[in-house]
Amino acid sequence: MEVERGIHGTWEHIAPQINKQITAIQNDDTKTKITESCIAEIQKNKSFIDLLSEINISEIGIHGEIEKILRKDPVVSLPIDYIPNDLEEWADNLKIKVEIQLVEKFSDKDGNVLFNMPDLELKTSDEKFEKELKDISDKKPENLLELVVKAGFLREGEKVYMEYGPKGTKKKRFEGIVHINGIEVNGVIASPSISSLRCIQEVSPTRTTNNGWVTWKTMDGKVINDKWEKYKQTIIQ
Repeated sequence: MEVERGIHGTWEHIAPQINKQITAIQNDDTKTKITESCIAEIQKNKSFIDLLSEINISEIGIHGEIEKILRKDPVVSLPIDYIPNDLEEWADNLKIKVEIQLVEKFSDKDGNVLFNMPDLELKTSDEKFEKELKDISDKKPENLLELVVKAGFLREGEKVYMEYGPKGTKKKRFEGIVHINGIEVNGVIASPSISSLRCIQEVSPTRTTNNGWVTWKTMDGKVINDKWEKYKQTIIQ
């Protein structure tokens, strides 16, 4: 991640800075140091180990998982206050993925400040489904749940539930209601992933991501991802 200001200029500062970081992360010595630092931080905080165990990563398997991540191509995350004209052109010419995130600042006459920031952590859970839809259909994947509901695999007003609790504790049950534009929990409608994350944060406030498609279940105990899979089959056929 490289936090930048647009005034620094693409070629004067931003591109050279990021190119140095890309070169560094592709160095084997750097990868070794990152792996060692990650393991040291995880071992200092038991909550990290508990969180990893929830997604079936054992303490002995942490080293291998980190190495697996570092073998993948890096992704550049670039929060910036405005986007210079040539920044996107430069990003498109890189061989690795660059995510440019516009961070907007608003203030009023009383000195109150509000920042508008893209919530990437909460939207990445749906990226896999969006790519699948793009691969098999010309439909625009703006609201995946809407497609599933309109196809009749989920009903508006249908109840769904999820259960969550840290390892070794009793799981708390949450219930939601399916709408065409999201799942309603406590009067608030949001995407499956965001609504499930908000439930999880009632128990584990530090949790920042969750895939609601494999968390929410219909009352027969099946995850709503099963409904997505059935919807895909109707397009393929």
